[in-house]
Amino acid sequence: MSAYNDTQAHTAAGQDMSVTLPGGYTMTFNIVNRPATSTNIPVAAFAVPTNGTASAMGNSVYTAARA
Repeated sequence: MSAYNDTQAHTAAGQDMSVTLPGGYTMTFNIVNRPATSTNIPVAAFAVPTNGTASAMGNSVYTAARA
């Protein structure tokens, strides 16, 4: 997340991000930073836990990953 740019994240388009994961995988996502409201809940940074076979992002849900 060291490439996070708060100014870019506050735009309507947000900021595209990419994280290289073990095993040759890449996770891509878009961050849009909006003011906290009853429907926009603030986000806090935490390390992603893993037990070696599963993670906070799942291990079987995303089986049809796009190339």
